[in-house]
Amino acid sequence: MLPETVTVQLYGSLTQFTGGEASVEVQASTLRDVFREILAKHPGLGEDLDGRVSVSVDGRIYTESLFQPVGPENEIILLPRIAGG
Repeated sequence: MLPETVTVQLYGSLTQFTGGEASVEVQASTLRDVFREILAKHPGLGEDLDGRVSVSVDGRIYTESLFQPVGPENEIILLPRIAGG
């Protein structure tokens, strides 16, 4: 599967690392690609992307599925990771 342009929505506090942009377009075919490409464009996101976010793809939360396929038809949102206790 060749990477296509996907749009990733970012929750509020992450926009400080993207110049205030609430969405980022990247070339990706998996969630792993999404993270790699976002970090290449916005390296300041590194600490937050390292275990502090969850990813929603079409309303389903993924926390450990880096090889989940994604495409331009998917709604991809980076969300704060919620910890239970």
